[in-house]
Amino acid sequence: MTACNVCRQDKPRESFSADRRRKDGLQARCKSCAAEIAKKWRLENPDRVTAVRRDWEKRNPERHLLTKFGIRADEKRAIFEAQGSVCGACGSGHHGHPRIEGETGWCLDHCHASGKIRGVLCWRCNLALGYAGDSPDALRALAAYIESHHGVNAAKNIARFGLESLAEGAPA
Repeated sequence: MTACNVCRQDKPRESFSADRRRKDGLQARCKSCAAEIAKKWRLENPDRVTAVRRDWEKRNPERHLLTKFGIRADEKRAIFEAQGSVCGACGSGHHGHPRIEGETGWCLDHCHASGKIRGVLCWRCNLALGYAGDSPDALRALAAYIESHHGVNAAKNIARFGLESLAEGAPA
């Protein structure tokens, strides 16, 4: 039995994680207390947690694919090559991610409901799909909106919506 230095309870050795630096080979706090401390820290430091996670994902792209999607980098590459080495949505040959160089900038698209992989997208298409909530109806409505305003200048829109007073600088 070993005493936890946080809850002060005597617990079996299996209740402690290993620590080769300590004489007894165990951490000073039990697994339960360590988990509570870690949980509290994560809740108090969400920005730091996000930064650490993103840094890890950047340094370990292969592990990120395995843990999040269950595939290896070569499998992602095979999917990408099968769709012609271009974005599966817009056909662009450039991933467009502003902070990531090379093939890791391409986004593995998946259905959030089923978890099934749909293809590989460029950064912009992945963002658009995500902001639309993977909703085909939202994307069709957005496309219809853009098409209905194609070539329409600001003056026509001002007249169309009766916003002349705003265009003249009058208070709303």
